[in-house]
Amino acid sequence: MNDKRIIDWVDFSTPISFSKLNKIKQLWSECLYLVFPKQELDIIHLENFVKLFGKNLEDPFIKPVNGSKYVAKVLREKDEKSRLFADTWHRDWFHLTMPPKATALYAIEVPDIGGDTLFANQYEAYVGLPKTLKKIVDTHFGINSAKGGYSPEGIYGKDDVDRSMDLCYSNLAHQTQLHPLKIFHPDTKIPILNCNPGYTIGIEGIDENMSKEILHELFCHQTKSSYVFSHKWQKNDLVLWDNRCLLHKATGGYEGKRRLLYRVTIQ
Repeated sequence: MNDKRIIDWVDFSTPISFSKLNKIKQLWSECLYLVFPKQELDIIHLENFVKLFGKNLEDPFIKPVNGSKYVAKVLREKDEKSRLFADTWHRDWFHLTMPPKATALYAIEVPDIGGDTLFANQYEAYVGLPKTLKKIVDTHFGINSAKGGYSPEGIYGKDDVDRSMDLCYSNLAHQTQLHPLKIFHPDTKIPILNCNPGYTIGIEGIDENMSKEILHELFCHQTKSSYVFSHKWQKNDLVLWDNRCLLHKATGGYEGKRRLLYRVTIQ
């Protein structure tokens, strides 16, 4: 059966027609995640790809590759021993006032085993909420911060050594941002469960201990296997996903092998 999420009839190294772009946007709205296989792209192509869907966003805590303000390496060398990057469920840059609407990854070098990316559908997670949790989600804001990852004390902070990725920790990661625990997708108007283990650290108006208990329930719920699907990378895959309604996380299983992807975020 043909998977409409796999778009093999476009080449982003060349201009594409208005009709093709509209079809891609329609499929993206329906599927939330699209795969464009066998793309031959450079940094400029990736920055131009972003402009088809929005604006390039500078990553707050990842330095871009040379020659770009916006394209970042997601790299793990074959002998690397540091903790796997992005192995916690998250939405990219959820500590920002306006997190990016989309993320795209382009596979340059991928291992033959392991290294899949997992996604969790937060449309479905909201629908499946128990009534007690839904009542809280419908009426409260989450407190969000990047401190767990990018503060000096965070996972990628001052004690994170021998990492091949060019990360930069900062005290700015301690800042917090409120987001409603339920939002409606601006295009589809469908409700979304709007929190994640990577950035959500509390619930406004609920004491710390109770917030932790509720968030633990929410995190376990929103990443149930019934909401999760996996992408197995192939060289030159370009994958685009909706950062508003899909959580994602990295997986390992490719020890002794090198993995390199380029990432762009779309505002």
